[in-house]
Amino acid sequence: MNLTKIFRMQKVLDTRIIEEHGLEGQNLFYNMILALQVEIGELANETRCFKHWNNKGPSEKEVILMEYVDGFHFISSLGNGIGFNPNEYSLKLLEHNANVYTASTLVNQFNNVYEACIGISCNSRH
Repeated sequence: MNLTKIFRMQKVLDTRIIEEHGLEGQNLFYNMILALQVEIGELANETRCFKHWNNKGPSEKEVILMEYVDGFHFISSLGNGIGFNPNEYSLKLLEHNANVYTASTLVNQFNNVYEACIGISCNSRH
């Protein structure tokens, strides 16, 4: 995965959206945090990992992947917004940090991601 290319492409998309919607100069950080949380919820909903009351299995792989990608768009936007430079991080370091959040179940993993989003939102001064 070429994070530098992904972040660069996201910057172009974000710039176009901001220009098309007349959002220049507006602080969109908290909108992006909420959008990411919504996308995480949509991803969880498609996996149905928490729906113990329902016997229906997860959505098709393509649907789940689309929700994942939607969330990654907002992660990239947030990263660009805080000046994250993917060139300054090695994939091994990112993988190591990801292992810190390894959870025993998919439900626990979604809860960890929500908590991380809340922590970013609460600790940020944007």
